[in-house]
Amino acid sequence: SATLAFADGDILNLSGINADTTTEGFISPQNTSCAGATAEGQLCWDSDTDALYMGNGTTTTLVGGSGGGDITSVTAGTGLAGGGASGDVTLNISAADSSLTVNADDIAVNQAFGFTFTGNNAFTPSGTNDLTVNLDIDSTLSVAQAFTGTATLNGTTITSTNSSSSGTQNLFYLDNAASTGVTESLLVIDNSDTDTAVTNAIEFVNAGGGFTNLFNVAGTLISQTEFTLLDGRDTALVDTTDAVTTAIVGTGALDSGSITSNFGAINIGADNFTTTGSVLGNAIDRSTAGSLTVGATTATSITLGSGSVTALTVTTDGTGDAEVSLPTGSIGTSEILDNTVSATDLSATLAFADGDILNLSGINADTTTEGFISPQNTSCAGATA
Repeated sequence: SATLAFADGDILNLSGINADTTTEGFISPQNTSCAGATAEGQLCWDSDTDALYMGNGTTTTLVGGSGGGDITSVTAGTGLAGGGASGDVTLNISAADSSLTVNADDIAVNQAFGFTFTGNNAFTPSGTNDLTVNLDIDSTLSVAQAFTGTATLNGTTITSTNSSSSGTQNLFYLDNAASTGVTESLLVIDNSDTDTAVTNAIEFVNAGGGFTNLFNVAGTLISQTEFTLLDGRDTALVDTTDAVTTAIVGTGALDSGSITSNFGAINIGADNFTTTGSVLGNAIDRSTAGSLTVGATTATSITLGSGSVTALTVTTDGTGDAEVSLPTGSIGTSEILDNTVSATDLSATLAFADGDILNLSGINADTTTEGFISPQNTSCAGATA
């Protein structure tokens, strides 16, 4: 009969068949898909996947083999939507606040979504790909770091491993793109903690090769040696090069150091030049025509020359009287006194040579106190020369 029906107590015993050839034994019903063989206890061999299925009254259950075909039951877990117990099923990412959107080749995160990282995470672009964050006109990028305890930590670290042999590499680059607005500052450092001062706003740490220059200001290089000249300074700074070529202005009192031969001219205008030492040089003169005054304020004596001086020359234009004028009584009693030359002022013997002249013709001898009085004695017996 096309259909064999057995009753309770019947048995279909095939144990006598040893199934040692392909022409004996039992061959179950088979198909390329067993999806329709869902009757309770119904056997079906899936010839496409080489799997044995048995119906359970609703669907088929894999009994043996690797199986295949459609997944018959998928349950959507946390954060997923979809799934099903029969046929083709689909799973979708489902965020309660629509913060995630899955597309064909990317995952879009809603801008109001907050990430929570529970461990160490690394973003590593492949090859030479860039990691770019694009913000709209009113969005900001913020990194908040909270420190607690006593651990030594760096909040944000950017590490560069430079193995290049040419070109220019910059680890952190701030660029103000062309636009119509005015950017007040590319970098602002602020301490909003009203009761605690930040120890260092910027700290340079040399853990290896040092820095050739600390700053490059539009091509002007400032080295560590130059910059540390500021250390301990609390007054105006003067560049020694500029001080020579452009003059020192508004520096206050210069209290130490020295001025060398390469300094150049010093012009202090109408101010006084004061020193308790010596003023050494090869000449002293006025900057304009006029009287040159020496020792007219507080000097009580003036010394000209020394024991090494071999000549003292006073030069005038020779056009008038009293071009060299000495106060009355300014010469000691052992020297020339005013207009009088006494015997003690002259050598004990005056000897004239051929060509000399003692000319007294300018004296008119109209009094007894002028002219020439010859040597005299009560007897001239001894004057026989």
